Amino acid sequence: MPPGFSILDADVDLWMPVGFSEESRKPEGRWLTVVARLRDRASLMSAQADMTRVAAAQTRRFPDFNTGWTARVVPLHAQVTGRIAPALTLLGGAVSCVLLIGCANVANLLLAHGSARRRELAMRAALGASRGRIIRQLLTESVLLSLLGGIGGLLLAFWGVNAIHRLGTKSVPRLHDVGIDGVVLLFTAAVSIAAGIIFGLAPALRLGTVDLHTSLKASERGSSGGQSLWGRGGRLRGFLVAGELALCVMVLIAAGLLVRSFARVHDVAPGFNPARVLTLELTMAGRKYADAARVYETYRELWDRLHAIPGVTAAGGVTALPLSQMFAWGPITVEGRNAPAGEKFINVDIRTVAGDYFKAMEIPLVRGRFFNDQDTRETPIVVVVDQRRPGGDVHLLAPAHRTARGAGSPAGPR
Repeated sequence: MPPGFSILDADVDLWMPVGFSEESRKPEGRWLTVVARLRDRASLMSAQADMTRVAAAQTRRFPDFNTGWTARVVPLHAQVTGRIAPALTLLGGAVSCVLLIGCANVANLLLAHGSARRRELAMRAALGASRGRIIRQLLTESVLLSLLGGIGGLLLAFWGVNAIHRLGTKSVPRLHDVGIDGVVLLFTAAVSIAAGIIFGLAPALRLGTVDLHTSLKASERGSSGGQSLWGRGGRLRGFLVAGELALCVMVLIAAGLLVRSFARVHDVAPGFNPARVLTLELTMAGRKYADAARVYETYRELWDRLHAIPGVTAAGGVTALPLSQMFAWGPITVEGRNAPAGEKFINVDIRTVAGDYFKAMEIPLVRGRFFNDQDTRETPIVVVVDQRRPGGDVHLLAPAHRTARGAGSPAGPR
């Protein structure tokens, strides 16, 4: 594949066929992400109708497994950027407000500065400069000022992009593609020129109309020819000031709400302590680890070696860290529980743990016990279930020897 190619996961370096068989087609779990390309002239609605028909056929074939389930078609772009798109839209809106505030401020300064230049403009008009010539001069100055601001913004963006690449997180899709290229340069130039013309046009029109007699007479008396903010001719400046204040209030309110939301999220106890916890990803696969017993034994040796490192108090493994995407999920039923109408089971997020995972993450135990070495394939099944919040998801953790996909499941030390 070409450099930089990725589908849903930028960390993948090698693709292999799944190799379906009749045995693998039995409904035992849901662990595949399906990616497809629409045929020519096919719409998203037609694809959704087709997949709904397929899902209905699967329900008739496997009623116990597929009842209550369907298929939903989502554009790949929406699937990748769906969670981050609202935040980027909000950020774009904030940036636009800041740009409008800056442009209005500069336009106001140009009006104020133009008042001090009335004698100069009057002299130009007296020497034969037409109104159009004066307006073009003022617009040229405004566009030049805007272009200088755009160049400064590009320099800040260049430094900011480098910082984002160093400090960025994988939760933002395609973050590695963020950079300054020809499109960004053209966009910056277009915005700078447009801002210079739009916000420089009003001051240019206002100052382009020069009354020679009044301006020269005022300059002889030592007056700058300036006008009050709300007096005659000052309504435009008053409108710009009012617009700046309104936009500033909007940005400050939005910033305050974001800070408040961040503080509330930061104060929520996640149920574990991430301080002084180091993680790494590990997968045991290939011929050497084709036997599940060999995988379990290797993990036990790994925990012992990690415990022997000075400063390590606990070591364990989990198929997916807390607050990360679901690794595996499936339905469960509860004996003695009558399911509501239309519901046949509870859907849970299942994660496999091993070693002293709970101790390493400092996850408190409410009731019962954690897993131990006596929990084997021959002993009764044991699980740990979290306390479900109203309307929240149910998470189920199982000991490593109960994993359905044994040798190929990553359970890196945590």
